[in-house]
Amino acid sequence: LGDIDEDGRTDFIVGLRATGAAAVYGGHTVWSFEPGHYPKIRGAPVLLAQKGAGLPGSPEVVAGSDYGFDVANAFNVVGGDANDYLISAPAAVGSANGRVHLYDGDTHALALTIENLNAAVVNFGWSVAGLGDINQGGKPDFAVGAPDPQNGGHVFIFLGESLGAGGQ
Repeated sequence: LGDIDEDGRTDFIVGLRATGAAAVYGGHTVWSFEPGHYPKIRGAPVLLAQKGAGLPGSPEVVAGSDYGFDVANAFNVVGGDANDYLISAPAAVGSANGRVHLYDGDTHALALTIENLNAAVVNFGWSVAGLGDINQGGKPDFAVGAPDPQNGGHVFIFLGESLGAGGQ
């Protein structure tokens, strides 16, 4: 992820699929994200991907969604100083079959949720990967995998400049 907490150390993210959470680790700071709870950043509460104040209209991330199934550095899609990150939930409730959440690396706030609205596509969010700016559009791009044992599956490429994240 780069040094998102500016402590001089490279930070990293870990998906905790069994608990439906993800954690960003950096130097002396640990953020623990659990669906429906406040993550902790040096003891201070920060709202993450929960309906209500702070992120109105954002999807509820619930147990059983496989939230944290895969995680990736999204580079700097949203803008700002820190690299952003992706957290997948391939069994998200309320979607046809899966969601991918893009978080702002500077604030750790939910910047964007991409939902699979096609019931024929299964396992959306099984894998996520930051690609860099592959189309030279000015913002980093990323991929979302959706393997399908019967039909071979899909890889979706999302172009950073077309996502509407970061005030675009």
